[in-house]
Amino acid sequence: MTTSCPKYLEEDNLSEEGKKLLSILPKEKGWLGSYAYNYQGFWVPQKFLQAVIAFQQQFQAQDSDIILVTTPKSGTTWLKSLLFSLVNRVKHPIFEPNHPLLIDNPHVLVPFLEHTLYFDGRTVDISTFTSPRLLATHGPFASLPKSVQVSKTKLVYLCRNPRDTFISMWHFTNNLLLDQKDTDSIEEMFNLFCKGVSLYGPFWNHVLDYWKQSIEKPNKIFFLMYEEIKKKPKIQLKRLAEFLECPFSIEEENSGVVDDILKMCSFENLSNLEVNRNGKFSTGEAYKVFFRKGEIGDWKNYFTIEMSDKLNHIIEEKFQGSRLKLLTTHVPFASLPKSVQYSKTKLIYLCMNPRNTFISMWHFKNNLLLHHKYKNSIEELFDLFCTRETLYGPFYNQMLDYWKENIKNPNKILFLMYEEIKKKPKNQLQRMFEFLECSFSIEEENSRVVDEILKMCSF
Repeated sequence: MTTSCPKYLEEDNLSEEGKKLLSILPKEKGWLGSYAYNYQGFWVPQKFLQAVIAFQQQFQAQDSDIILVTTPKSGTTWLKSLLFSLVNRVKHPIFEPNHPLLIDNPHVLVPFLEHTLYFDGRTVDISTFTSPRLLATHGPFASLPKSVQVSKTKLVYLCRNPRDTFISMWHFTNNLLLDQKDTDSIEEMFNLFCKGVSLYGPFWNHVLDYWKQSIEKPNKIFFLMYEEIKKKPKIQLKRLAEFLECPFSIEEENSGVVDDILKMCSFENLSNLEVNRNGKFSTGEAYKVFFRKGEIGDWKNYFTIEMSDKLNHIIEEKFQGSRLKLLTTHVPFASLPKSVQYSKTKLIYLCMNPRNTFISMWHFKNNLLLHHKYKNSIEELFDLFCTRETLYGPFYNQMLDYWKENIKNPNKILFLMYEEIKKKPKNQLQRMFEFLECSFSIEEENSRVVDEILKMCSF
C-alpha cells in the first residue's frame, strides 16, 4: 500500500493547529495514499480535516438551503446534476444551448462544503449565494453544524449498495494515484473498508444515522437509494421534486420535462461532454475520474466468494433491525409491547363481521383437524365464541379496544372493515396508502397501478 499522496493532500500544507490535532488522533494508512484520521468518530483524510473543522465552525445554514449528502462514490455526481437541473429548470430550461450542466461539471455547480468551499480551512462568505443554495457534503449527520440540524435546511441523502460503493471508491482513489509508484490493492482496501476505515466512514454508521434521522424528520431529510433511481428514475425524480416543494406541473409532465432532465443528466450524456472529458479542478484532478460506469452490480466482477461472504456477514450484522418491517399480530392492543404503543410504529387493524369471522374460524380449525377423528361441531364452537372463549378474544373486546385507540390516535392506527374493502377496494387501498404516507401519484393512478395491485391480490 502506498503512503504517498497527491500534492494537495500533503501534510506540509497543514496549519500548525492542524498538525497538533493530527498528532493526537487515531490514524490508519489508507485511502488516497495518505493517512486517515479518526475525528469525532469518522475517518477523514489528513488534508480535509482542516476543511471539516472550518465547515463546522463557520457555516451558517439558511432555511432555504438544500444540501446533498452522500458517502463518497455513491452516485454523488449524478444526483448533483439531477438536483441542479430540477431546482433551476425555470431559470435554465433543459437542453438550452448554454445550460450550465453542458458547460461545467456538476461538482462546480453544486460545490462540496468541505472539499471546495472550506478547503484548506479557508474563510469564505457564501451568504450572498443565490437562494436556494445547492451544496454538498460527505459529513456524518452528527458532525453537521448545529445550524444545519436545527434549521429548515433540507437534506437529500443518497445511499448505494456498499459493495458497489467500495468498488467505485477503490477505482476512484487509484485513478487519483496514477502518478504514484504504487496503487492500493483491492485486498488491502477491502480489509480497511470492512474495519470501517473508509472516507467519512464507517460506511454503516453514516448510512444508519441518516436513515434514522429521515424516519424522525421526513420533512427535513429525504433518503434515496441509488438503485431505486436507476430502476425507476422518473418516479424517484418526481418524489425528489415533491420533497423540495417544486413538483412538476401537469403541463411539464405532458411536455416531457421530466424525461428531458433524466436524458440530460444521464451517464451517457454527462460523461461524453467536452467539459467532463477534458476539464480539471483547480487542484489538478481531471473531471473524467468522476465518470466510470455508473452501473448496478459491478462488484460481482471483482469480489471473490470469500470477500462476498465476509461483507454479507458485516452488512447483516450492522444493518440488522434497521429496515422497514411488515409484521402481523393477533394480540389485543393492551398486550402490545410498550415500544409499539408509544413509538411511531403504524398499526393497521382489520375487522370483519363477527358472524363471518366465526364461520371462517370454524372451517379453518376443522381443516387443521382433518387427520384427527374428532372435529369441533359448529354448536360447540358457537357457544365458546359467544362466551368469549376465542383465540386472542373476546372478539368484541379486541375490536373495541383498537377502535377506541384509532379514535384517539388516527395517525397511528388505521381501522379497516373487511366488508368496506370488499365493496370499495380502490378507495380503501388509497386510504391505506395515504395512512402509510406513500400515496399513489397521479401518474400511478393514470397508469392503473391501483387496479393492478387489486388484480394481483385478488382471491
